[in-house]
Amino acid sequence: MEELKHSYELLGLEETATREEVENRYFLLMKRAKSSGTDLSEVTQAYNRIVGIESEKENKTEKQGKVAYFFYYYKIHLIVAIIAVLLIGGTVKSMVDKHNANAKLPPVDVALDLFGGFYQADTERLEQNVLTAAPEWKRVKTTLTYVPAEMKSQQDMALQQKSFLTLMTEKMDIMILDTKNFENLANQQAFKPLEDWEDWLASSRISAERLVAFKAEEDETAHPYGIKLSGSTFFEGTGLPKQSYIIAVRATAAHPEEAKKLLVLLARSEPDA
Repeated sequence: MEELKHSYELLGLEETATREEVENRYFLLMKRAKSSGTDLSEVTQAYNRIVGIESEKENKTEKQGKVAYFFYYYKIHLIVAIIAVLLIGGTVKSMVDKHNANAKLPPVDVALDLFGGFYQADTERLEQNVLTAAPEWKRVKTTLTYVPAEMKSQQDMALQQKSFLTLMTEKMDIMILDTKNFENLANQQAFKPLEDWEDWLASSRISAERLVAFKAEEDETAHPYGIKLSGSTFFEGTGLPKQSYIIAVRATAAHPEEAKKLLVLLARSEPDA
């Protein structure tokens, strides 16, 4: 299909590109467009077209005629559009409601985001645990961003697009992620390199072995972007699963000094640390 071929060309990819390569390229283009103010509508249509066709290929059990395929193909995109509008609309309304509710609260000292396959977590309990460890802070903002591990349905596609929107709109200082999402975002240079903090981290008893290095697409060499975290006393009572995480500082952190402190608090909060 010429449309599909053109869609890959818009993303700067070969037609043999994997779904992960398509997703990484789309996120990179979104990041560049945000900084330059470029209109990304055509690229977004190309991304939706490619991912929609890939999903249709995976779920198809038998060949369909050209007429049936036409209606099936556009029905998928209509469903995706409806789900995306509902999710984004719900996100916008939620943001407005939160803004009104937060107007009477103290300013945010530091913002923390749980980004990955987190279905649910008691974010209020996590905030209280952090405030207990840093009593000089008055307010910690914690958000939960669910990212599907695999694209198995149109809803998964919509949730992934919602996570992209959250990254673009929410002000995050610290992120707690699984390895896959850490590498995806590190590849887009979404995190602050920690080289300048290595001596300070060492003085805080954070060993160099715990630093997680990654070579981003635009990096000449690998940089330490995160710190390994095998559980945390801050997670007690939050319902977060017991697994390995990576903590990182957003490159656009609005509170860099507070992020620096929280990074060490989290890193030193391992049960055996």
